[in-house]
Amino acid sequence: MINSRNVDDLLPEVKEMVNAFIALCKKNGIDIIITSTYRDNESQTALYNQGRTTKGAKVTNAKAGESYHNYRCAADFAPVVNGKINWNDTATFTKCGKFAEQCGLEWAGRWKSFPELAHVQFTGGLSIKDLKAGKKIVFKKVEVVQPVPEIVKPIPEPIVIKPVVVEPIVIKPVEPEPVAPAPVVIEPVIVVEKSVEAVAESAVEPSVNQFSKFINLILGFFGKQTK
Repeated sequence: MINSRNVDDLLPEVKEMVNAFIALCKKNGIDIIITSTYRDNESQTALYNQGRTTKGAKVTNAKAGESYHNYRCAADFAPVVNGKINWNDTATFTKCGKFAEQCGLEWAGRWKSFPELAHVQFTGGLSIKDLKAGKKIVFKKVEVVQPVPEIVKPIPEPIVIKPVVVEPIVIKPVEPEPVAPAPVVIEPVIVVEKSVEAVAESAVEPSVNQFSKFINLILGFFGKQTK
């Protein structure tokens, strides 16, 4: 009886997806453990009988050969919080399920009939009937889509309009520069004092001289000159 928990027992492509799923959960602060990967038919029968012919609660509706675990393309997981598994933590299982889908896996928590929060798988669109008939899963390259962080827009600060204080413009009158007055030059007046006689002589002398010249002119005309 084989009920493996080792991801190495999965198909190589499914193993890659599951490892990416584990890493993405851890990146987002959630540690998970893998509780089941490959099961053989004997182990599948034992799980199917649980809650039916043996003690315990029902955990699967798949008989031997009717589970994707039997074809190495499915895995069960559980989130670990403070070292313990809380099987009733629906919110954390849902977060993990979304991360699994981002890695290309199908999350069974979305199934309408008998949803399984702890189950992921990749079937490539093949049914159990197809796998029983020997069809092989075709894998395509799947890129892991990182969750887009929520962008929180900052609240803009209120705009405070401060009053503008305008200082009054004071126009000062322009005073002309003082002009130094031109210096006043007072020339000395030379006063020559003359006696009355000298003044009279100076007044008569020109008349005598002119008369003498006139006589000399007449005498010269007649050929005589008075000295």
